[in-house]
Formats: sequence, C-alpha cells, structure tokens
Amino acid sequence: MLAERLRLNANRTVACLLPVEALSNTWWPAKAVSHDIEQLLALWLNSSIGILSLLSIRTMTEGPWVELRKPSLSSLPVPNFGKLKKRQRESLLDLYDRVSRETLLPISEMADDPVRAKIDRGIAAAFELPSLDPLRSAIGREPTVCGKPLYADK
Repeated sequence: MLAERLRLNANRTVACLLPVEALSNTWWPAKAVSHDIEQLLALWLNSSIGILSLLSIRTMTEGPWVELRKPSLSSLPVPNFGKLKKRQRESLLDLYDRVSRETLLPISEMADDPVRAKIDRGIAAAFELPSLDPLRSAIGREPTVCGKPLYADK
C-alpha cells in the first residue's frame, strides 16, 4: 500500500506490505512484479531519500496534511530494483527483514528515529552513498514535516 494522504505529524510509514490484498480510503493499493521488489520499494519509500522524493510530488493541503496523487506517484523516481547487483539486493532484503517488524516514529520525528536511521544506513551502504543523517535531520526540521516554523522569533 502507498499512502494517498499523510498527516506527517502522525503517520509513521508511507508504504507498507500487507499479508492480504486490501482496499483503503487513504492508501493506494499497489503491486510490483515480485514480492522482493515490493519489499525493496517499501524500504526505499520509508528511507529519507524516499520520503524526500514523495514530499517533492506532494499536493499541499493544510500544514502537515499532504496528498499524494496517483499521476504523481506513477512518475516517482525510484531505483530500478531489477538491475541491482546480487550483493545489493541481498543486503537490502536482509535489511527489510530486520526492520519490517520494528516501529517507526512519526515522520515528523524522523530526525530522531533509530529505525529510520538503520534504514538509511542500509540504503547508503547498498548504493555506496554518503551518510544520510544530514538529509534525515534536514527533512525532520522542514516546517511542513515537523509542524514548527523554521526560525522561531526571539
């Protein structure tokens, strides 16, 4: 499932896998070519890079309340998981297995979320990226995400 609507100060995840097919009024049902790809996509979208990409296509509504429209989701840039090297794929699937039963903090608290930090470290390692800690921290300070002004009056 992919989020259609998010309250950034309450929602903890933007994509999840369910054990059975389901319908929702606030989530888009989605399928990939394989269960592995679905796991990789859920992992990616819940990483700081994935959240940043989703925020870039959001439809603004009110404060931390955002919508993700289907036409925008269809053009969302994500890695071509079918082209991953075996080592990358295994590393990311192992990461998914390790974090899939852990509880994420609300997106507004992502800067201090140890599970999201673990996801980001695994994504960075698999794709040979620098640390995603600064990105996660910056997104967590973004006013739409945290619900607080960027600069408080003195």
